Amino acid sequence: MKTSSAKAKARKLQDLVRDTFRYIFKEQLEPDDIKCAIMGTSCVDILLSPAARKLILFDIEAKNQEKLQVPAALRQASDNAAPGRIPLLVFKKNNGKVYAALEFEHFVKLLYNQDLQKIIVEVAQEKAKSLIEKLEEPTQN
Repeated sequence: MKTSSAKAKARKLQDLVRDTFRYIFKEQLEPDDIKCAIMGTSCVDILLSPAARKLILFDIEAKNQEKLQVPAALRQASDNAAPGRIPLLVFKKNNGKVYAALEFEHFVKLLYNQDLQKIIVEVAQEKAKSLIEKLEEPTQN
């Protein structure tokens, strides 16, 4: 695939993401508050104004590739995200659905406003408690 074709393909996904967020926040933001980055720049793919950054928690990396290396793409999203922002990878393949990927910890915080490390400790404590209770049960012969 030619470089120009690959860039056009990538731009289509960036445009979709940009247009989707513009639609969602059409009452709160101006169209210029959400833009696509220029291809080839080393920054996030969706540029947000300060007003948009208050409403959209994510710094977005978009990938429209058949042979996507997900760990590398997630690393790029994380490297390009500003401190305190949630790196989000939006990706798709030809004729496929669009997906979004983010760190599990961010997912948990978004859905439940909970700290994943605290949840992991509590789950481990519950498992340990259950095991101790089983060990303390009298055995029947």
